[in-house]
Amino acid sequence: MTKEKTGNWLIGLSVLVYIVLWFVFAPDDGLAAERDHVIGEMLAGATMILLSISIFLSTKPKWAEPYFGGLDKMYSTHRQIAIIALLLLIGHFYTIPTGKTGGPGLWLGMIAFYGFLISILLALAPRLPFISNFFKQTYTKWRNVHRLVGIMYLLSIFHYLMVEPHSLATPQGFYMLAFAIFGGGSWLYKQAFAQRMTPFLQYEVESVNRLNGSIIELVLKPLGEGLKHEAGQFAFIHFETDETLKEPHPFTIASAPGADRLRIAIKNSGDWTSYLYDKAQPGMVAQVAGGHGMFNYKNSPNDQIWVAGGIGVTPFASWVRDMRSDPAQKINFFYTVRSDSDVIFYDEFESAAQQHDNLNAHLQVSNENGRLTPDLVAQLCGEDISKRSVFLCGPVKMTESMAEAFQKMGVASSNIHFEEFNFR
Repeated sequence: MTKEKTGNWLIGLSVLVYIVLWFVFAPDDGLAAERDHVIGEMLAGATMILLSISIFLSTKPKWAEPYFGGLDKMYSTHRQIAIIALLLLIGHFYTIPTGKTGGPGLWLGMIAFYGFLISILLALAPRLPFISNFFKQTYTKWRNVHRLVGIMYLLSIFHYLMVEPHSLATPQGFYMLAFAIFGGGSWLYKQAFAQRMTPFLQYEVESVNRLNGSIIELVLKPLGEGLKHEAGQFAFIHFETDETLKEPHPFTIASAPGADRLRIAIKNSGDWTSYLYDKAQPGMVAQVAGGHGMFNYKNSPNDQIWVAGGIGVTPFASWVRDMRSDPAQKINFFYTVRSDSDVIFYDEFESAAQQHDNLNAHLQVSNENGRLTPDLVAQLCGEDISKRSVFLCGPVKMTESMAEAFQKMGVASSNIHFEEFNFR
């Protein structure tokens, strides 16, 4: 088991311990005597444990990133366990007997269940085509939906305490309640303190470079201590004095570590970024926190393939700007864009390729030369690519299809690395 998988294994172990406790400390009349009730409670407890962990992960604990493979992977786990929790909650709803206990506790449970069902589906909407096609929501609305999940979570704790469950005064009950207190505390911290306690550093927008019709580059000058980051990492940025831009958003840092200016390229692709694209100007004061992520080619000794799509070129730009000597690995960089007007930073890759024998750069303009495919990548590399490490950054559909295709060509899944930027 690699360190990057430790977090996911511990989550599974947390739920397993809870289930085992039910068998070790079974009710006096046995598990089978009230089977449906016991199964319903098990499902509810497992749901609570998973939601508690999911809420904790949403607070972005930086110390936990290495155990998930980076903040982007940690957020992916956050989403996945929320989905599993929702399915378990539905199982609880249809399994637990309803005739034994009524009153306010039952009604709180009903409110929490339907509230969870609606709010989690809305929170996952950007990832669910059959919902996102009909329900469009801004980033602010999506954040508010997340707050609703927390409220339903707190209601579910009161529901548990009021319906006289079998596990209320048992080790498994105390175990689950410990997670509930932990999750409730995490939610309250996230709502009231997280942004205030995050070490944001102040930067002034020195210049705004409009790289093309949809991408701007902010050149940021530190107004004090500068950000410490690794090449390829990302940071959260917001502007406190502008009501629309007060919510932090993640963007890859395109500059090299140690550079005297922080460079962040941002694509106009949503309400927040669209507003920034129109309003950004020198003199604005930005709050920046980071760096986050573990997207780092230096961790792999294999020869490599880098594939960037559109704005996904930014971490690779940071890598090249940080490249002080010829890399030990043979690297082929592929940059795919729809049209010539979408190309940014590519001249730097061409220049770097001339300086470093082990670096080759390839540009694929799909409107002129067709789409970039793994087969074309292998052909241009001119050799067997199964032993190479592949680094992907770009639109989600591109990275997913490329990763799948490279695996079919013999590249081990452990050698395929990608940055996932859709935190919604």
